[in-house]
Amino acid sequence: MAKNKFTFKSFVGDVEKDMIKEEKRIIKEAAVHVKDKMKIKVSKKGRSVPGMPPGFNVGNLKKGIEFKVMDRDSALVGLGPPAQHGHLLEFGTMVRRTKKGVTKGKVVARPFLVPTFADEADTVKKIMQGLSL
Repeated sequence: MAKNKFTFKSFVGDVEKDMIKEEKRIIKEAAVHVKDKMKIKVSKKGRSVPGMPPGFNVGNLKKGIEFKVMDRDSALVGLGPPAQHGHLLEFGTMVRRTKKGVTKGKVVARPFLVPTFADEADTVKKIMQGLSL
């Protein structure tokens, strides 16, 4: 009498990988959305008035706005090279002097990072919930 042999195979691992991939895709979509909105804020040609987003001059600020997906539930959106000066524009400065004593003046804040996060919070929530825009 022959014994019946059964083989059981689980696809749980594949399903989990697919879920993680989809979570990262959604995180990326939200990060790209915020990055794009930040770049729009700093795309106006010319000088800006204090309190408004910085104007477009050389383009380094805009080039430095990037994102990085960290894991399945987080991403960073912010500034990198060549926008090392972005924090000075976002928050402003007091009067600055070089080591040689040369006055560099004061920068009045021209926020664009924090306002973009605030402006786009509802849209990001919708993206994270999988709702179409």
